[in-house]
Amino acid sequence: MDKTEEKIISPQTNISLKDRLVILPKNPNSIFVFWQWTESRTGAFSSGELKEEIMIKLYYDEDKTLAGEYSFRWDRFKVYLKPPRQGKFYYAAAVVYAGKETAETAMESNVIEIPLETETAGQCGSGSSFFKRETT
Repeated sequence: MDKTEEKIISPQTNISLKDRLVILPKNPNSIFVFWQWTESRTGAFSSGELKEEIMIKLYYDEDKTLAGEYSFRWDRFKVYLKPPRQGKFYYAAAVVYAGKETAETAMESNVIEIPLETETAGQCGSGSSFFKRETT
């Protein structure tokens, strides 16, 4: 198999070329969170090298303070979270655990803005218009 063939990943396996964490605002009361793992990280979960539970930490982007912590199985891959406050910018981090005392931030997400309820009154569609593209 050549190098090009190795890079083809089936979406059904939820295996990615790099660990990926994405958040999107659905509406003022809901954040969609999606994650994918690399093949090596998936193997570490499957073998027990990493614990089955991960922590999704939601942060306020403005001052980098913790807004909430949520525990999920590593292979759940997507959840909806209730944002603590509307009208704020957020980002998330996925934390994995190798042991009781060993935690590692595996990946961080993009930054989003959660609109105020009044900003979306009468609008239809998804919250993707409130997605803040990162600039580098």
